[in-house]
Amino acid sequence: DEHLPSWTVIVTMAGEGSRFRQRGYDRPKHELIARGRSLLDWSVGSLSSFIPFTRQWIFVTRNEHPRQPVIDLARRLELEQPTLLALDELTDGQATTVMRGLELARHPETRVMIFNIDTHIDPLALDPLLVRGAGWLACFHAPGDHWSFARVGEGGRVSEVREKDRISDWCSLGLYDFESRECFAQAYDETYARHRGRSERYIAPMYQSLIKQQKEVFASLVESSAVVPLGTPEELLAFDPSATPVVSASA
Repeated sequence: DEHLPSWTVIVTMAGEGSRFRQRGYDRPKHELIARGRSLLDWSVGSLSSFIPFTRQWIFVTRNEHPRQPVIDLARRLELEQPTLLALDELTDGQATTVMRGLELARHPETRVMIFNIDTHIDPLALDPLLVRGAGWLACFHAPGDHWSFARVGEGGRVSEVREKDRISDWCSLGLYDFESRECFAQAYDETYARHRGRSERYIAPMYQSLIKQQKEVFASLVESSAVVPLGTPEELLAFDPSATPVVSASA
């Protein structure tokens, strides 16, 4: 479609997965199986409508994690130019993880889309034509205060974004988009250069710097029925009660 941009997609999967390890899961979170598919598969499958328009896929993982599951998935889905970055250490947040991944981005003219392996979205609910503006994020309605929240006005225009502060019922799904690598980097610097003491560098607050510059940020609402959160053991088991930790016979 000549009206659609092209993308560099970054999938962040470089966390510790500590909640799962504490519950006895002994493999990286993206390798956990639910309903016959890995969490990585469920995540990347959410973006199937973007695959034809994506020029590079960047997977950011940990050095100790096996690379083969990512390689196999990229081959099966025929992902364009997959790149795997394996980090030796934890970063101070997803925003920094993306900055590390962007060092390997080969197409600075593309939009940058970011997703994690904590959520599955029905791919039919994500239309690339929804994406616009200097920044864009997907939202849904959900209870609780542990999300990022967007205040959204007429036409989907975002006027404010807050982390874990329920300023509206629009909860971030963790699917983020910026108009370019440069746009993301500038928002990162503007957001965190003055806040070096922040404990974790999230992506959602970075949209606030774009809004302050009078740049357009938009949000799209996804029906809650199209969203499957998979970021905690409880959410995984709610989706697939059989996805319990594997206990060895010698245990």
